[in-house]
Parts: sequence; structure tokens; C-alpha cells
Amino acid sequence: LFDVSSNQIYLWNDASIDYKEFKLKAFKIGINWQEHVLSADQKIDSNGDVTGRPHFTQDGQTMEAKKMLYNYETKKGKIYELLSKEDQGIIHSSEVKRIDDSSYFSRKAIYTTCDAPHPHFGFEASKMKVVPNKLIVAGPTHLVIANIPTPIVLPFAIFPISKGQSSGLILPAPGQDMVKGFFLKHGGYYFALGHHHDMALTGDIYSLGSFGVQLNSNYNYLYKFKGNLALSYSQTRLGD
Repeated sequence: LFDVSSNQIYLWNDASIDYKEFKLKAFKIGINWQEHVLSADQKIDSNGDVTGRPHFTQDGQTMEAKKMLYNYETKKGKIYELLSKEDQGIIHSSEVKRIDDSSYFSRKAIYTTCDAPHPHFGFEASKMKVVPNKLIVAGPTHLVIANIPTPIVLPFAIFPISKGQSSGLILPAPGQDMVKGFFLKHGGYYFALGHHHDMALTGDIYSLGSFGVQLNSNYNYLYKFKGNLALSYSQTRLGD
């Protein structure tokens, strides 16, 4: 649909746009050629099913959202209910403001490695900045499991997301053991020590008092030798 009075072009039903390095697909796309603004929206049918969520790619980033506004001249935009993938992590944001260097600011965001539509666990922050292929910086952050905030709170958090070997946090995996109770396992920190060495320091904690600490280090000298060093300590408590 071409609307001359409002300087708008509207596309429906599996609409798509390719503009230089920017690619956009959605149920509905609007183009304001006077203000250089793209808008995209999803479709909700009478049964409440959602189809045609805006899906866009730019500078190697792939994102999916509920609704978006994007200025293709300034490369700035606003995005609602954004799902973005950064390295091994996934970020769920209720509202995002994108700036011209491909970085973006998120409000009410959760960073997780869980790929479920509603993540089972993650680090939640009211404000978060994402610099693609470099790092994620968050304000006061707390660990959430099954939508329940835990007592684990950090005044701030930095998650490196650079490609290749890099140091960074290892998110714990939550679960339940019939004997030891609820747990967080294998959470800790990964140290990139160089081309030949690395080290991971992780820990486990259970609601009935058991805990464990592990240190794993790998070394690899190409065409010469390679190996692994593993140390662990644990204490098990059973009963009430």
C-alpha cells in the first residue's frame, strides 16, 4: 500500500526488506521515506497465536522482536521485547535503544544460556549495555531461577562475549537432587591463560548443605603433548 499523504509504504504478509547490510522480515513493515524510518510489527490472530515476528540481521547480529522502529540513515532505533544472541548467551529485553555503532541499551533484561522461550534461569538487570563481539555490562544484577529471584546479588556484572578464547563467567545450571536438594552446579569463572593453557574454577551448592569446588586446567602444545589437570573438593550432607 502506497500512502502519498503520509509519505508511507506498507507491506503485509511475509514482508521483507534488504538494504545494504540490513535485512528485515516481519508480518507488517512500514517505510517512511521522508523521515527514513522503518517500522515492523508481528501478527496476533483470534486465538492469540503470534506469527511474523520482526526478524532482522545487521553487522552479523541476528535479532527477533515484537515491534521495532529503525532509522536506516542514522542506524538508530527502538525495539520492544527483543531476543538477541551474543556468542553462547541469549538476552531477553523488554525494551532496547540501539545506537549508531551497533551497541544497544536494554531495559529489564535477562542474560542466560537457556534457549527456552521463557528461560528457566538467568541474570536479571534493570539496565544493561551490549557491545557486540566485546562485552555486556549490567548494573545491579541478581540470579533468577524459574522466575524466582535468589539471594545471589551482584552490584554490577561484566560478561565478555568476544569471539575466540576469552575469560568470563560460567553460568550455573539449576536443578534438583532427591537426596541433596535443590542445586546450582558448575558455576564459576573461565580463565584464558594463553594459546597453550586455560583454567576453569567452578563450584556446586545444594540447599541441604552439600557443596563442591572444582579446578580444571588444560594444556596443549601442538605436535608435542597435551593433557589435563583436575582437582576437586566436596562435602556431602544428607538429611534435614
